[in-house]
Amino acid sequence: MLKKPSYEELEQRVKELEKIAFELKQMKENHLENEELYNNILEYISDGIMVLDSNFRFTHWNKAMERICQIPRKKVVGGGKSAWEIFPDLTKDGMDEIMWKAMQGEVVRQKDVPLPFNNRKSCFISQLFFPLRNTNSEICGIVGVVRDITAGKQAEETIRFNESRLKILLKLNQMTEASLQKIKDFALEAAVKLTKSKIGYLTFMNNDETILNMHSWSKNTVEQCAISDKPLTYPMETMGLWGEAVRQRKAIITNNYSAPNPFKKGLPKGHIKIIRHMNVPFFEGNRIIIVAGLGNKENDYDASDVRQLTLLIHDMWSLIQRKQAEKEKKKIEVQLLQAQKIETIGTLVGGIAHNFNNLLMGIQGYTSLMLFETDPANSNYARLKNIEKMVKSRLKFTHQLLGYARKGIDKVKPLDLNQLVEETSETFGRTRKEFTIRRELDNDLYAIEADQGKIEQVLLNLYLNSADAMSEGGELTLTTSNTSHKNIKGKPYDPKPANYVMLSVADTGKGMDKNTMKRIFEPFFTTKGIGQGTGLGLAATYGIIRAHNGYIDVDSKMHQGTTFRIYLPASEIKLQKAVKTSEKLIKGTGTVLMIDDEEDILEVGSELLKTIGYKILTAIDGKGAVEIYKNNMDKIDIVLLDMIMPTMGGGKIFDTIKKINPNAKVLLTSGYSLDSQVAEILDRGCDGFIQKPFNLNQLSEKIREILQ
Repeated sequence: MLKKPSYEELEQRVKELEKIAFELKQMKENHLENEELYNNILEYISDGIMVLDSNFRFTHWNKAMERICQIPRKKVVGGGKSAWEIFPDLTKDGMDEIMWKAMQGEVVRQKDVPLPFNNRKSCFISQLFFPLRNTNSEICGIVGVVRDITAGKQAEETIRFNESRLKILLKLNQMTEASLQKIKDFALEAAVKLTKSKIGYLTFMNNDETILNMHSWSKNTVEQCAISDKPLTYPMETMGLWGEAVRQRKAIITNNYSAPNPFKKGLPKGHIKIIRHMNVPFFEGNRIIIVAGLGNKENDYDASDVRQLTLLIHDMWSLIQRKQAEKEKKKIEVQLLQAQKIETIGTLVGGIAHNFNNLLMGIQGYTSLMLFETDPANSNYARLKNIEKMVKSRLKFTHQLLGYARKGIDKVKPLDLNQLVEETSETFGRTRKEFTIRRELDNDLYAIEADQGKIEQVLLNLYLNSADAMSEGGELTLTTSNTSHKNIKGKPYDPKPANYVMLSVADTGKGMDKNTMKRIFEPFFTTKGIGQGTGLGLAATYGIIRAHNGYIDVDSKMHQGTTFRIYLPASEIKLQKAVKTSEKLIKGTGTVLMIDDEEDILEVGSELLKTIGYKILTAIDGKGAVEIYKNNMDKIDIVLLDMIMPTMGGGKIFDTIKKINPNAKVLLTSGYSLDSQVAEILDRGCDGFIQKPFNLNQLSEKIREILQ
């Protein structure tokens, strides 16, 4: 039987119980405080925290979880439902296995995984699950820690994307030798890859934005599309949804292509099935120049895809423009070298022609004197006439040389180019029956201001060139029309702003290769055999046209004929009929001061002038000429002045004489034809010009014309 405790023992026991009760109370209060602290920590920590009990019911879902998952706490905590009842897709996402492992005591970590619990596919997390234990170390639940790494992952993705784009840009800039088509194909494939699309195409817009011209399809598009005859042009009026990017002048994204859309016009049979699509226009100023399309990305297209495609197309277009600029630069450099080459040769050829004309002057002058003094019945008269005839034939040769050297034009006046074409082609046609001549002449053609003889020379040179190319027959087509500098495009020259008269001489002959075309206007260049051509015809043609401030070009292909096009500045001056003057010997009286740096010319010129009836004073340089004129100003009726003089040129001599006597009569002479220097002196008040070589009749008529 138990001993009954004493009062003191009971009192001690009560005190012990009271102490235990107090300690329990303290423990409970501390527990509540700790629980509150625990809840506060969980609530405001930046990572998402979820706690599940042993029955997989959520007991905690902090604010970070609400923010990351965009699911309020009340939906998951306190309803008595398990995680699988709230989120049926957890099994599909593999979360059930992770939770079971944690409930069995494992610590499970995952990185860079899509967010479970909702369909935010663009959100990525790192997560940690571990078991929750009670004071007895028994598992009573699990804890999940979720960290939103979307921003970091997007930053990494952006870095990777930019690295890829920089590599593409670097590759583009290294494609300096690639063709434009290869550049376009590469840029399109890069766009497909960057945006993770499956198909793509690249089109260029025409100037008035009415037609899209297909320039490139992606490889997958070519492989998957079953349309055998793919169109290359797409008129805007036939374009459905894909044309809205042009009509609305902005990027058009269609992420559900199967949904009804009033702009869709359907796809042709054999076309690739479209799931989603993006169409982006690219502008230069206010004009759309390129439209790029991408399709069938696994996820939806968004503004970032538009931006990246736009940047890539911009890179491509910049490279294309740079290549075109470099091509144009090289073209200009070639033109400049060719122009310098022609100019250098022209200067040399002009000097040769000038000296040759001076030589002919002596022959012509003495022949004229002998003819004047010889009876026509004399047997030598016919011989002298033959010499004069030979001089004239050689003079045509020097005219061709001077024409190439662009040493001017003799008599500029308003001309009807149609009339010249009709007259010269009709005359030429009588001599060449093996081909036909067709004329397509503009009835309202502008007039031109030109030297008729030189333009006739140009026409005959072009006719002869075509005739040689059509030895076995063909057709020569002569076309004239009015145009302006705005319509003269794609030429190896940049015409000055003006209206022009265009002449086209087209034959159906054997044509030329590129190497021949490059040299076609060079003097002495010919494809004919020895003795069959001088190689000066087209060279002279080039020089004459340039001397008229015009332009000439050629287009030819082997076995496909040749077309020469000439552009001459149009004139507003009314046409006048040419008045032909007759050559006859006109006697005169008075004194002539003849100035020339060649003694042979002075000698023959003096004899010619004396024969006509004039007294002669001569000077071999400018200084002596000025001195003679000062001392004999009252006696001298006219000055015969050579343009090309050493030390003091003809222009300076003229100006000095005019200062001495503003009323002085001066007749310029030169082995060159009428060039810009002579024209300037004529504009300053010089009375006339005569080209060497000249005969008695020509000289007498010119002097009489000035003195009267």
